[in-house]
Amino acid sequence: MTNLQIGLVHFMAFPEAREDDGSLLESLQRLALDPYWGCIELKAIASPEAEAQVAALFAGSHIDLLVGSQYTLPSQKLNLNSLDASLRQQSVDTIKRDLDQASRIGAKGLAVLSGPLEGSDSAARDQARVALTDSLSELAEYAVEVSPDPSQPLCLELETFDDTIDKRSLIGPSTAAVELATEVTTRVDNFGLLVDLSHLPLLGESPHHALETTAPFLTHLHIGNCLMRDEASPLYGDYHPPFGYPGSENDVEEVADFLSALLAIGYPERDYATRRPTLSFEVKPVPGQDPWLLLADNRRVLEAAWQLLEED
Repeated sequence: MTNLQIGLVHFMAFPEAREDDGSLLESLQRLALDPYWGCIELKAIASPEAEAQVAALFAGSHIDLLVGSQYTLPSQKLNLNSLDASLRQQSVDTIKRDLDQASRIGAKGLAVLSGPLEGSDSAARDQARVALTDSLSELAEYAVEVSPDPSQPLCLELETFDDTIDKRSLIGPSTAAVELATEVTTRVDNFGLLVDLSHLPLLGESPHHALETTAPFLTHLHIGNCLMRDEASPLYGDYHPPFGYPGSENDVEEVADFLSALLAIGYPERDYATRRPTLSFEVKPVPGQDPWLLLADNRRVLEAAWQLLEED
């Protein structure tokens, strides 16, 4: 599996653990016992007691932690590119608190997403891009301030999401993400882009196009699935159903294509904030599905995808 380490977006795989400290700690303990996992991505933890237990569990574990504030922002109706100055500042301040926690638990980085566009004309879009650039730059600078070792600061990442179907995020297409990252990295060094296979069909982009385009700024990858053929489905849009779910877009062949694309840009040979370049599963169980069975199936899909590449 080359030099990649495999991660898991915990709050997607275990939705019941989002607000239940018992489920959170039980699932994390079980994951920490399995050497397959090299990285766990957590939502912000509300309870100080649970935060302390998570920090203790992973201290010295050789498992990287990342914080996924992609959950924080939409769940609180926040928007880092809002044209409402008060809402934008509230959004920035909230993510700063997530960064504080990321530092306390020993995380290596934190990811965010852009908000929806407020307005439909080109002027509103230009203003939103300026607002987002300012927000990301401020957050990346703050990430350095709160890092235990400023020479190895927390990495701030922006994940690209669909811009027309579900999240309707400002960023968006890979070309727009690169334009933004080019501007942000003129101000800060600890910023990168996160690309998720789940979002590429929603964006109408192939893995090779998305990864080749974002390669100069790419710091992190997710693999998952989406459903976009049946608007009546409760899983329509960006709901991360299991691989191969009926009517969905991604299964073994699509994962293999994504692996081919990441190898083509040399992703496994780069240095990142995490110990090794990370490829994380982001898949959610459907109602009634055991998340542990889902994780086992994820692993089978990835192994089959690698085998498919080897056969080619």
